[in-house]
Amino acid sequence: MVVAGATAVATARELIRREMQNYNNEAICWGQENMIKWHLARQVATDECNKFGRFSTLPASSDNPFSTLPGDLQNPWMNVPQPINPRNQWNNLWSDFLGGRSKRQAEGGLLQDSEDFDEENFLEEFMHQYADFKEDIATTMGNLTCVLTKMKMLDANLQVNMEAYTSDFWDNFDLSKSIAGEDPVWRQKVIQGYSDCYQIASNWPQQSLDRNPVTKVFGRHMIYFRCALKNEKKNCAKAQQSQWLTLLYGPSDNLVQYGLPSDKYDRAWYSTMVLTEAETNEQKRVSEFFTQIEARM
Repeated sequence: MVVAGATAVATARELIRREMQNYNNEAICWGQENMIKWHLARQVATDECNKFGRFSTLPASSDNPFSTLPGDLQNPWMNVPQPINPRNQWNNLWSDFLGGRSKRQAEGGLLQDSEDFDEENFLEEFMHQYADFKEDIATTMGNLTCVLTKMKMLDANLQVNMEAYTSDFWDNFDLSKSIAGEDPVWRQKVIQGYSDCYQIASNWPQQSLDRNPVTKVFGRHMIYFRCALKNEKKNCAKAQQSQWLTLLYGPSDNLVQYGLPSDKYDRAWYSTMVLTEAETNEQKRVSEFFTQIEARM
């Protein structure tokens, strides 16, 4: 119990640390006022969507954007069940795991050779656990898709809302509060990154996604959102590096003649790599000392 409690506390601390770190990084990049607005909207959406955690509590089809999704065999994103039956459709997603397997096919394990092994009770308990597992997946996906839809990250058909990523989000943010949002060059780099992520997700082989019942439906969405997050972090880091290097060393336009990129954000990225690699062992130890102390707090 003590070990389990310590693990739970450590996990909670890690989640809190990660949440604070993400917020601070986002506040530096997008502006604190914008991030407060964003996180408040996320909290409201999470609270409102709490009742959507179970598919049995979803509204009737006429009022429910999750219930009917247009089918399009030519569109690789349209693998979301349509219509979404409160339970059966989601249960069917997991049918490949145990579908068609009988007790006889499962025989042959080491535990089954034990005199104390009760196969019937074991299978009954396992099937209860399996049902709970599927219910947890359905609950999580139901709640998450509701939140993402309210946040305009998904549209009414549960597809990635590229209009929001490339236009609406920028219109709703106060770009003057962000680190580089008013610079059309940086803004276009982020938007192009979103488009690249969508293309990557669209071209992902369906065969690899079909191996898992969740990725079969939402695999492309998962690929896109992970890629989009990396895109944001990368370009935010470049903007911060450009700001930091300019503060320390002044403008770096003269470095272009030596082969560094003309794009000041890419140039800052490479310049930071060069400066880091050029540090002596003593300088690296000083940096490690302070970063390790911060990591333990």
